Amino acid sequence: QARASPAMHPAIRAPPAWQQDFDSKTDPLLFADPQDDGTYGVSVMLTNATLPSFAAQHGVKAILFTALDETPEIWNRVAAVNGGQCSFWSVRASETELMQKFGVSRTILPRIVVVKPDNEEVVFHGAVSLRSLSIFVQQVSSSSSNPERAQAIA
Repeated sequence: QARASPAMHPAIRAPPAWQQDFDSKTDPLLFADPQDDGTYGVSVMLTNATLPSFAAQHGVKAILFTALDETPEIWNRVAAVNGGQCSFWSVRASETELMQKFGVSRTILPRIVVVKPDNEEVVFHGAVSLRSLSIFVQQVSSSSSNPERAQAIA
């Protein structure tokens, strides 16, 4: 019986592209200083129990729908860098009612949706990287306060 080499295991291979963005501190967009109040944004777990506080939250809300049991580090980093732009939330696939509410099925996970103050939902399409997610969140957030920019995103 042949044994698999540990080097062939997917978890041991070279890090994904987003990890290189995460490890490189040369981009000022991605490695901005903390918000003025000295805190970083955080991602909050969205469940049926936290749904009322989600609904009461004003402004732009970014939601990651994931099949993972823990929030991916890249999402935490996006929240840390862009916490001043909007609030960040994570929904596990086990939250079937919330998944249905947002029209997300398990087969299309992971899925990132940004909800504007007028409840318009904007879905992220593209390669997942720290830079691309940060730019997406910033564009959608700024278009919410500037309707002319909304046309550029659409």
